[in-house]
Amino acid sequence: MAAPVRVTVLGSGTSQGVPMIGCPCAVCRSPDPRDRRTRSSLYVDDGVLPFLIDTTPELRLQCLAAGVSRVEAVLFTHNHADHVFGYDDLRRFCEANGRPLDIYGSPETVALLRQTFSYAFDTSIQVPHYVRTTPHVFPPDAPLRLGTLTVWPLRVVHGRAETHGFLIEREGRKLLAYIPDAKEIPEAARARLQGVELAITWTACGTTSTPPT
Repeated sequence: MAAPVRVTVLGSGTSQGVPMIGCPCAVCRSPDPRDRRTRSSLYVDDGVLPFLIDTTPELRLQCLAAGVSRVEAVLFTHNHADHVFGYDDLRRFCEANGRPLDIYGSPETVALLRQTFSYAFDTSIQVPHYVRTTPHVFPPDAPLRLGTLTVWPLRVVHGRAETHGFLIEREGRKLLAYIPDAKEIPEAARARLQGVELAITWTACGTTSTPPT
């Protein structure tokens, strides 16, 4: 029997985190620990090939807080700063694995990562403990196979950036949809999501976890 799929919400805050710097609103001044949230990212572990979705600026702190010690791949929703600027913290997982880390994203996201973190892709640099990654562009209209899971990248609308959510399946079961930073979910993605057991979606007030409607 396959191991259960463990999903950990590492962060569920807005692009500036919660509380925001200098914000006087009730949420940002709240003493409730649930109102102290880092930027949105997810950790998925099927017992075979654990992976991250996005590398927020707080990635190191998120992984320490959640006890994440093993990552084999990273999926990116899009190339905005709050979703990619913890990229260099992947170096610890590269070191632990002893090989480059597989990353997946849209052509635009992979291009930005290559430009911003060029040293991670430069095979001529042989400095110990540098982050090393192997980029992969999402296949058109096809899923990824990660361990025991099938992962469908879903195009969604979020301003001018090309953005993706993800549908995670195993053995025909639609286990989870994760869709941060989406202003609109197109009909093609809605059709793919029919029957999903749990949906985590980003809203203006943070992340919510609800059964699909």
